[in-house]
Amino acid sequence: MKTLFACHATILAVGVFPCPPGVFETVMIRRNALPLLLGFLILIPCFVQEATFAQEATPPDPDVQKQLQQLQDGTRPAEYRLQMVNRLLREGRPGARDGLRAVLVSEEAPADLKLIVITGVLYHDTGLTLLDDALDATAAADDTFIEQVRKKVAWARSPGLVKGLAARATGRGRPETLRLVAIGLLGASAAKEAVSPLISLWEGGPAPFAEAARRALDEVLPLHFHSASEAREFWTKNSARDMETILREGLRAAGTGNGNGTHKQLLINLARSLLPDASLTAIVAQYLGCREFPELRRMGANRIGVYPFGEFAGGAAAGRKAAAAGVLKALAVEDVPEVELALLRAARSLIAELKEGGTDRIRELCLARLDSRSAEVRLAAVQVAGELRDHAALEVLTARYDSLDGKDKVIRLAILDAVGQSENGNAAWVHEKLMSEVAEEDVVFRLIQILKKYQNRPDSKPMTFVPTLIEILKDKARSARIRQETATAIGAIGVLGGNRQAIDALALFGLADEDLSVRDIAATQLGRAPEVDGKVVEMLRARLTEVEKEPRVRQSAARSLLNLRGAAAVPYLKTHLAEDSFWQETVRSYLSQNLLGGGDAAGAVDLVEALCKEGFEARCAEAARLVLEHKDLKWEGAPPGAKEATAFLLARSLGATGRDAEGLKVLTESVPETFPFDPEGVERALLHAQLLRKTGAPGQVAAALAKMARSDKLPAGTPARIAIETGLALIDLGRSADAVKVLKPHTTDTAHGKRVQEILAKAEGVAKVAPPRRPLKPEELTPVLDGPDAAKRSVAVSTLKKIGKAAHPALIAWITRKKPSEVPAAMGILKEITGISVPFDPRAPESERRKALAVLAHKLAK
Repeated sequence: MKTLFACHATILAVGVFPCPPGVFETVMIRRNALPLLLGFLILIPCFVQEATFAQEATPPDPDVQKQLQQLQDGTRPAEYRLQMVNRLLREGRPGARDGLRAVLVSEEAPADLKLIVITGVLYHDTGLTLLDDALDATAAADDTFIEQVRKKVAWARSPGLVKGLAARATGRGRPETLRLVAIGLLGASAAKEAVSPLISLWEGGPAPFAEAARRALDEVLPLHFHSASEAREFWTKNSARDMETILREGLRAAGTGNGNGTHKQLLINLARSLLPDASLTAIVAQYLGCREFPELRRMGANRIGVYPFGEFAGGAAAGRKAAAAGVLKALAVEDVPEVELALLRAARSLIAELKEGGTDRIRELCLARLDSRSAEVRLAAVQVAGELRDHAALEVLTARYDSLDGKDKVIRLAILDAVGQSENGNAAWVHEKLMSEVAEEDVVFRLIQILKKYQNRPDSKPMTFVPTLIEILKDKARSARIRQETATAIGAIGVLGGNRQAIDALALFGLADEDLSVRDIAATQLGRAPEVDGKVVEMLRARLTEVEKEPRVRQSAARSLLNLRGAAAVPYLKTHLAEDSFWQETVRSYLSQNLLGGGDAAGAVDLVEALCKEGFEARCAEAARLVLEHKDLKWEGAPPGAKEATAFLLARSLGATGRDAEGLKVLTESVPETFPFDPEGVERALLHAQLLRKTGAPGQVAAALAKMARSDKLPAGTPARIAIETGLALIDLGRSADAVKVLKPHTTDTAHGKRVQEILAKAEGVAKVAPPRRPLKPEELTPVLDGPDAAKRSVAVSTLKKIGKAAHPALIAWITRKKPSEVPAAMGILKEITGISVPFDPRAPESERRKALAVLAHKLAK
């Protein structure tokens, strides 16, 4: 630097050296001014360099460094990181822009981070100091990344940014890749300020730049100019006007015969670009009303078909009416097939509004096009006429169908669709066609579908169709698709109406069809009959056997049997009720949807009882629980005590499936504690005793049954059953001698004597072999508390309760032997026995745990 300053000083000295008198005026420029000027010019970069050195010497702001580090954190939300970039650019503190530039030029920086920085540059880098780096980073990325940057430019779109992109796009000394990216982003901006630079590049730039500029210009002005001169001429005339005005004046000029072919195409292109944002009024007036350009009329009709009428200023209803009026008016004078097709499609979307003014005019316009040279127009005309559901139109359409004599299948199918939409009958005509059409499957299929719609039309006499449909079902030469639709039609028309011929046909031919779907449909439809005889039931039952290999058909037959016979059908299903899918799709579905969904409490209880009767205890338990937990079920329609009976069945099923404690809980919560001496009361009492004994409370069994055993009103066989339960409980209690006394009087009982003798033999054997049982000591009972047998644990708890304080030392010894993690559970058992507990934290330090146990021992010792 010192050397540089010395050079500058020498130059300045030469420049200011004095000249001889009189020569100053002539020599000043050559001798004095030029060296001075040269010296200052050389000093300028020196000062700039010195300023740069001074700036580089300034250490980066610590807060900036921190923000740059946080910017690298990919776990932070993108919005937060973008705000950080914006703040760094806006504040301009030392090191901020250098840090952001480092991200852009780095090859290792993640793509999402680069995109965030580029977004900040596009939005907030007002000086555009980082724009070149952003463009370089974009040029080096893939197409997906470039497309994301294009979207950011379209959103930013500030005049300053567009100007900066234009400068880089036209800068001849810049890298080619950077210029191409800048040109593409100019197109993405869609800004008017981008038009002139793009035209200049197209007009005078090298091939790659010219082509890129042409594509970009199409994005800004989607008019598809043929040449740059054409684009320049257009923009010179119209740059100060909006596009809508240009289109309106251009169409007016075209209407007077002005404008050449190029001008015409530009107008069409301009109209296409403006159409998405055009108002409904403009579409009707400028597009549908444009007689010079059919293409505009076609575009306008297509737009009306998808127009968002909710955005219409006068409301959606008013907008649809205005559009319908415009379409009707255009149809009246249109003769170009492509435009007619678009108008008919628009009319179909506005059919309700067109019918409000009467169907005569639209029907006339549609039927007039049945002879159009365009097959698409003829089809669209038939479809709109069908949407009218107009009797006069249908007469013309059916006559046209007959005149086609089997030709033009597409039009015939469209006419059948129109007939199917009609509410004016035509059943006899459809039936006649069905009897005569045999060759074309699609036509036959459509005719069957139409007949099916007449099931609820008595004036159509739907039962007269049944014989024809049966003949089609029996015809194995027909396709499976036809037979499936025929079976459905027979069900809809005949089975629902109780027609015996239809029911028998589905049972005989439908259930035996070789096609799986036909059998499935037949099995399902038969379940909808008001009534069937035993022969049909047996045919459905046959589908549940090995005759039917398909689970789907078996399930459909099962559902139909349940619909027809209710709970009485359960015995037919028992072979498959163990299958989960079968159970879910048949009985459970029938219970939930038909019975509980329909509020049939009596039917639901009958179904639960049938399941229990057939021995499906697990299914019975599930069904009973569904019934009891159904909140909206009204029990008023069920027999008295139906809810209690269902709870009893649930408890019994739970006991039968090993869930004794759960069954006992259901029984005690849902069934009255006092049991009358009628058959139902006896059953509940015996179940109660069984569950008590199984859950480890045999001592309560004898007390529960003693009063009932002394009654003389018990049904036959009940005393023996009471003796059995009492004897088993006494044996469990170690009172075998008492069990012998209870059992001996009932050994001759007809129904239960054999079981009584078995238990008596057991009791007598125990009484002879076992020595007198001494009471167990507390220290012998405490190990039982840790055992797996719930019944023995319950007995141990009861015994320790009776022992009282004498058992406390053994209990303290028992609980102190346990691991800290086991103490809380033991505390619960101890509280159940003694009623005493203390807070205990198994994660506390050992000293605190010992202190808690000491407090417990103190309380138990009192």
